[in-house]
Amino acid sequence: MIQFKHTSRVQAWEFRDYVRARELFKLQELARRIVASGGSVDELDASFASLVPLWEWFVDFAQAGCPGVDSGVVPARWRDLVAGGADTPERRAEFEMSRKARVVAEGMEHYLRLVWDRYAPPTSWEIYITPERERELFGIHHATGITAAGRWREVNLAEGRVNSLLDGRGHADRADGLVALLMRRERWTDLPVQERGPSVLAPYLDMDLGPIPEAAAISPVWVWPQVGPAEVRAGRKQAPGEPVLLWRGTFDDLERPELLGVLDAGAVTEALAELGFVGPEGAPLDEEGLMVLASQAGQDDGDGVVANVAHRDEAAQAGVVVVGGTVRMLQVEPFDADRKTWTVITKRLRALASSQKARFIKESHMQ
Repeated sequence: MIQFKHTSRVQAWEFRDYVRARELFKLQELARRIVASGGSVDELDASFASLVPLWEWFVDFAQAGCPGVDSGVVPARWRDLVAGGADTPERRAEFEMSRKARVVAEGMEHYLRLVWDRYAPPTSWEIYITPERERELFGIHHATGITAAGRWREVNLAEGRVNSLLDGRGHADRADGLVALLMRRERWTDLPVQERGPSVLAPYLDMDLGPIPEAAAISPVWVWPQVGPAEVRAGRKQAPGEPVLLWRGTFDDLERPELLGVLDAGAVTEALAELGFVGPEGAPLDEEGLMVLASQAGQDDGDGVVANVAHRDEAAQAGVVVVGGTVRMLQVEPFDADRKTWTVITKRLRALASSQKARFIKESHMQ
């Protein structure tokens, strides 16, 4: 297995593209497995309520040893244990138990995207990028999940939830185990009320998708020569400066971003673009791209979200605080910049602050 927080951004995009390419084939595989095992797809209409019969089927199927699943099949995030230096009898036994179940759960992850797409269209498979200082703390860095209802969401049934089911933890073996997990994550007290409709999986049973292309059949993880190069590097050179903040308002207002003055989003994105910061997937940064990054960062409940903006050369990291679609604060910290590059960056940011009548403060001066 691998930790995606130790992969490069290029590798993360590569895996995300693979997940997008395999979706139709995974949904058809799931539908045919359900029917072949004596189950029914009739209730699977992409409603939240349909997750109950789906999980109930999966619990029985997994606990029965996943009958009919090829014994040689491997999950998309499975790495050869030999290559990882963990080829021991204990490790082999640990992973063999859940390997087949994880393959089946991958199809259910795609079904979950359909569920979210029905509830809050459109949804899409995207990667999650955390700020540099948090990367050793959050395992979801560079993970592939879905962007739905204004924020990025984990869809990780193939790993964490399967282990809970097979280990008997967290009531995962209950028919409502998946719904309970969803409600905890969303902090819902009740499932959204939805009209029931026709099955979204039934059409896949007889659909002719043709031969599966290599882009959808071969996980890039299986052919990566190593885990990395890691974006958190050992022995990284000392930063040439310290993080800086730019905002309009008082120091006390920083605790409540909605009280901060509005910065011109066009001016902010123009300055960042000039300095080498890029938009989603390395595209040129503009206001639209900035708001896409903000939507991927989470649900804005009035207290704002932080859009993390990458530098094309990894010279620095920028965090833009967005409240209600407006820019309220900018924080920039050095990453791999040399002293000359960091001087250029801070000079341009000072000019931006002056044009916006905003404060420009080093992080150490906040103490």
